[in-house]
This record gives sequence, structure tokens and C-alpha cells, in this order.
Amino acid sequence: ADPNVYDIENQLPLDIAIDGGLHDVVELLIQAKADLGLGKSSMPLHKATAQRDVRTIELLTKHKVAVDATDRDGWTSLGLAVRSGALKTTKALLEAHANVHAVSGPSGKTALEIASINKKPALIELLQAHC
Repeated sequence: ADPNVYDIENQLPLDIAIDGGLHDVVELLIQAKADLGLGKSSMPLHKATAQRDVRTIELLTKHKVAVDATDRDGWTSLGLAVRSGALKTTKALLEAHANVHAVSGPSGKTALEIASINKKPALIELLQAHC
């Protein structure tokens, strides 16, 4: 079966697996050539980031997902993680070589600027270590 076919609710199998935290299914879908750049509302890496699902982030980045891709609102996954204050998620994205200097979101701020604006000292320190 084609892993890139939307269901009647406009969801891809990979979306459903990520939403359910089904890591084994995510891995199987990736092996079956699920398109890691598809998604009606958000891309798989953005979805995993929003859920703070470090394991899925690791699975996706291991398979060369575009870690600095932006969603339809201009957010990178790193920008989303920093905005939500998700330290472990941010660390996982940095370990996957997310670009600390990439601008994110409609305001065009970098992850470090977002962390500074939101007064997140642990994130600021982590991001500075990757500059």
C-alpha cells in the first residue's frame, strides 16, 4: 500500500502514527518510503516537535528529514521547540544539526532571539553552545 495516500479525514498514515506515538509504525512507514515532507497542516517533524516526541524526532532525522524546513507559517521545528520552552526537544533538534541561525515564524527571529524574548535561560545556554 502507498504510505503517501490521505484518508477520508485528510490525514496521512505517518500523521496518524506520529499523533499516536506509534514509534514502530513510524519506522515502518519511513522504510516504506513515506514522504517526510508531506502534510496538510504540518510536516511530520513539526508535528513531532509540537508533541515533544523526542523519539519520533530522532527517527525522522535519522532518515534525513529536512530539519530546517519551515511550515506554512514560516516556523522551523527548532523555532517551535524554543517558543514552547521544550528543552529536550530543542536538544534533539540541535543534535540533528538544526540551524541555530535560521529565522523562524512570522517575526523572522532566530531560535536564540526567541529564547531571549521568552526569558528561557536554559534554552539560551543550550543554543549559545551550538552557535
